[in-house]
Amino acid sequence: MTQSQQHEQHEHTSKMVLFKLMQMSDCRMVFDWLQQPRISKWFAPIDGVNISYEEYTDIHQRKIEFSNKPLSETHHQQYYVVTDDDGTPFGCISCYNAKHDPCFFEKSIIHPNETRDTFGIDDFYIGNEAYLNHHLGKQILTAFIERVLKPNKFIGRILIDVNPENIVAHGLYNSLGFRKIAEFDDPGYNRMIVMELL
Repeated sequence: MTQSQQHEQHEHTSKMVLFKLMQMSDCRMVFDWLQQPRISKWFAPIDGVNISYEEYTDIHQRKIEFSNKPLSETHHQQYYVVTDDDGTPFGCISCYNAKHDPCFFEKSIIHPNETRDTFGIDDFYIGNEAYLNHHLGKQILTAFIERVLKPNKFIGRILIDVNPENIVAHGLYNSLGFRKIAEFDDPGYNRMIVMELL
């Protein structure tokens, strides 16, 4: 690694990770990120791959409108753009209340008598290629859990799902304390491992 590459790596990893709710003005950028083969292979058409930009915006317009509510009030997935402290966007992450997904009850991942909500983390990737290979994955997930999810006392459990073939993501989640609690076929997404933060 050259001296300039070392400086660039330190520069990225020393920046603070911030999250802003996704807006319609972010759609073009996020859609273009999703077309990168390293990202698109893990996503389904409804997420924005193998469809037109117009179809993507139609799907996400209502999702984004519903996202602009407190986590305690929304029944819909909330999408965030990840930025550095200069405001440069470089990734995405989302979360959702698992109690609104019947699949989690059918698979006995959550139970009707749980007193606090279970939230899932989803759609996590670094889109801006200039930010790859700077060990930001752990920093982003840790910040999202600590600053976005954990301050909400109504959230009891935190889940994340991963394709069994995505070895890098699986290793990252393990390193943060997530452990496998279920594995099943999810229509449209192939095989899925569900992990819980312990």
